[in-house]
This record gives sequence, structure tokens and C-alpha cells, in this order.
Amino acid sequence: MPECKHCKAQMKFPVQVVLNKSYGGFGLSGRVIGVIKLRQSVSAKGGPWEDAGDHANVSALLKAIEKEVGLHSVQLRSNSILISAIRAVGLDQSGDEYSDLAIVEIPSSVARNCYIKEHDGFETLHENHFSI
Repeated sequence: MPECKHCKAQMKFPVQVVLNKSYGGFGLSGRVIGVIKLRQSVSAKGGPWEDAGDHANVSALLKAIEKEVGLHSVQLRSNSILISAIRAVGLDQSGDEYSDLAIVEIPSSVARNCYIKEHDGFETLHENHFSI
């Protein structure tokens, strides 16, 4: 079967999304939250980790974590600072006592039409489909 050039181009720059792959609910370990706060303080001072695209979203990410509200947003779950913090700590140490986190990659063109669905804490990523 020939390879689809369009699909290959979209996966050249995939979007990474954090999901919980166990029952119990999404949660982050204190170590991950600490790395996120460190990144926020360093980037606020114009340090080497400055990421202009996601810096504004870090505050929203931390507020969502603290209040446990809005955590099912693909935009927050694909935040590059969140992803790098999880990778720095390691997937096996990144979730809280009820979480088993995974990072999935999806084509960038699909990311804006996706949503996270949760059942008893176990999460799946779904694409919105439209009909005309």
C-alpha cells in the first residue's frame, strides 16, 4: 500500500497529549508540579527555558491543577511545559497515586478537533466529526 504523503507531513510535527491510562483519575505528582513551577519562574525572568507560545498557558495549567477544573482540555494537556516536565521526571513517577500517565502523539491537523473523554478516570482521546 502506498504511503500517504499528506498524513506523513502532518505527523512530521505531531502534537503530544497527556492522558491517564488507568481508572482513578488524572493527577500529577508533586515532582512534576515542582518542575512546572520552576519552569514558570525561570521563563518569567527571561531565562533559557522561555517558551513564548506556552508561557501564558502555564498559569492556566497550574490553576487547573490546583482547582482540578478544566483538566480535560486538549490545549492544557498538550502544553509543552507540561510535556517536558513529565518527561524530565519520567512517566512512571509523573502521576499521583491514582494515575498512570501516557503521552500520545496525534497529527497537528487533528489536535484542534479533539477532546478527552473520561470514564471512571480512564481517559481516551476522540476526534470530533462533522457532517454537512
